Amino acid sequence: MSVPRRLSTRVLAQTPWLSLLAHQVKDPSGLTREVTTLEFADWVVASARTVDGRWVLVRQFRHGVEGMTVEPAGGIIDEGESPQEAALRELMEETGYGGGNVTSLGSAHPNAALSSNRVHYFFVDGVQKLAEPEQAPDELTEVLLLSDEEVELGLDSGSFSHALGMLALMRARGVVSRRGHLATLLKLEEYQLGRVRALAQRLRPGLTAEDLQSPHDFPELDDPDWHFEDGQLAGIKAARIALARSLDVFDGSTSAH
Repeated sequence: MSVPRRLSTRVLAQTPWLSLLAHQVKDPSGLTREVTTLEFADWVVASARTVDGRWVLVRQFRHGVEGMTVEPAGGIIDEGESPQEAALRELMEETGYGGGNVTSLGSAHPNAALSSNRVHYFFVDGVQKLAEPEQAPDELTEVLLLSDEEVELGLDSGSFSHALGMLALMRARGVVSRRGHLATLLKLEEYQLGRVRALAQRLRPGLTAEDLQSPHDFPELDDPDWHFEDGQLAGIKAARIALARSLDVFDGSTSAH
């Protein structure tokens, strides 16, 4: 697929936070036209959950909508900062919460039609209050601690309207949910493995403890009950592996202490 090509760029307006740019572009048809974009630094959003499972959010005044929004802590990445450093700094400054384990939730383009910057998402689990928030002079904020049910209601009802914050919470809650399902499958797999081992040992009393480490690997047992139980174990294990692989992108968890 052919795409437009930029021929030149000029700055129409500039502030400390953004630049308005005009680009002369040439379309695949040969037509030359002008398009405008906005240039921002990259942003971060830190979805945080306390040790007792409450979500740390911020209610703050937003000039764009001339009203209050509820969202996770976030802001601009300062020069020389990594996205994770910026996320933890913003979380501490806006809420006073820190510590816990940090998980990268990837990034996204806030508005690909108008800007090229990215927002980087992080989930900080197991945070504690370490200090009072450090509000900037132009910030009007209030820290909220909400339950899973309250966050779900806010997302479903539309009372949470900040799209970047909503995506951050949905990604973080997805990780929490998958981790919970994975823990359940691990317990179920261990339980089912015990059933298979016990049945195998009844059918072949001479099997050793080493044999029973992987009961489906020893010589075929011609017993329908054993085949059923072993099949159940294989299905649970396959589901557990598939779910674990879905979390591979989040394997970079680190301590925020």
